[in-house]
Amino acid sequence: MFKLYLFFGLMVAASAAGAQMLHPMSDPDIIFGRVSQVKEIYYLEPQKGEAIDTLEKRIYWYNINGMTDDIQRARKTRTGWDTNPNEFDLRLKKFGDPPITTGRDGADFKIQYDYKGNEIQRDNYALNGSVATSIKYFYDDKFVRTKSELYRNGELAWTVNYYYEQNRLIKERITFPNRTTYDISYKYEGFDDKNNWIKRTRIVANATKDDRPQVTERRVLYYP
Repeated sequence: MFKLYLFFGLMVAASAAGAQMLHPMSDPDIIFGRVSQVKEIYYLEPQKGEAIDTLEKRIYWYNINGMTDDIQRARKTRTGWDTNPNEFDLRLKKFGDPPITTGRDGADFKIQYDYKGNEIQRDNYALNGSVATSIKYFYDDKFVRTKSELYRNGELAWTVNYYYEQNRLIKERITFPNRTTYDISYKYEGFDDKNNWIKRTRIVANATKDDRPQVTERRVLYYP
């Protein structure tokens, strides 16, 4: 079974007006406003003369407190769209309830949040029940994610530092224990009336010709 446990350390609910800023799950970027839903499509940047070939569709639901309520994702395969609704179906209808769904790999993971609802640690479990990888997330005093660390079998595998301009993620720098670095930059095109981006391109600095820029387009819906 695929289990997701949620722990809210010193969880303080947001005001009745709802959260004004949130981090998408496992994404360091920030979304402003009282977000209810985010719809995304993902594709590789088309070369000249090519049409857009959507590879993945995602829908994220958020409750009034800015916490992830549900996620559904469909991936394009050779035989069509894989729309297994249970793989990312969290159904977090009550804080503290540990929902159980069925995942393809049968693995479990556990997420811990701080009192603002920011994800601070994710433990991914192997089928034998041991922790295979752990990711720790760090924030500044404005609750902007500044760094993440990935541990594999208890050993630090890599560190990612995040850099922003005007509250927008512009670069990630991945550093390995041997001090090898790997830079990723982000380009934005178009914003909605809450100043949230509607198109973002992820570019690997030392990419090969086969590593094409990755594009995400999205629509953000808000609570009234």
